[in-house]
Amino acid sequence: MRNRYLAACLIGAGLPAYLLGASRLSDLPLRSEQDTLRVVLPAPIQTLLALGDRYLAANAYVLRAATFSALSTDQLSFEVQGKVQTQASMLNPYNEDNGMLAAATLSWQGQLPVAQQVLSRATAFRDWDPMPPFFQGFNEYYFNDDPVTAGMLTATAAGRATGDQKLGLQNIASKWLAHAQEPSMAIAVIVAMLESTNDYNQRRLLTARVQRLQGLSDLRQAAAAYRRQTGLRLQKLQTLVDESYIEAIPGDPFKRGYVVDALGTPQFNRSPQSQVQGG
Repeated sequence: MRNRYLAACLIGAGLPAYLLGASRLSDLPLRSEQDTLRVVLPAPIQTLLALGDRYLAANAYVLRAATFSALSTDQLSFEVQGKVQTQASMLNPYNEDNGMLAAATLSWQGQLPVAQQVLSRATAFRDWDPMPPFFQGFNEYYFNDDPVTAGMLTATAAGRATGDQKLGLQNIASKWLAHAQEPSMAIAVIVAMLESTNDYNQRRLLTARVQRLQGLSDLRQAAAAYRRQTGLRLQKLQTLVDESYIEAIPGDPFKRGYVVDALGTPQFNRSPQSQVQGG
């Protein structure tokens, strides 16, 4: 109540100055609707105009951001939209529309850091909602080429979901984590997902992904040992078997197998399934 009373007093005190200033602006050229939208009031001022209600102030920001997304055609407008949405997330990180709008527009319009900031706050505060961490993870995978962070965020989303949505998010997370350069981290996250589900088919899929990642991890450890001891770059996986670094080339439940790249590092075989495993 005190905040609203103080806001009303400040607005009342500033009204004469506002009217005087407005009268002196009459001779200036009119600004376009787009120019007007580009003026971003600081959060404290916006809150004062909302009579001290920060949630109402945040809603006003989000409404303006939605207007931007409908009217904007140039980069400057998207930059301003990013500022508006950042202010909204500071005033009310629980606002669902703000996060969805950031994912739908800012991420695709050169404002990825801003979008991730808005989504990160939504992920932290809306700790029951799977969508903010999923969209945040998607941005990491698609725009930042970071499958590990993407997979971990999507695993967080899966932990908040139920039913088919949970299973779908777990599947996406495990796929993204399978592209990780460090298999052990991906294995740990997928094992945690495996322990959280009782769905038979999902457990089979996750178990297969763990098995495939473990095979890659074993091959990389053996290849590293081979290089340390011989000083040579690995050329073929079969060499690890022939020289007793491993007993056998690990089986791949997805039937694609493993290959050695130009640097001598074992990788998943992403070629057609007809290619011979262990080449």
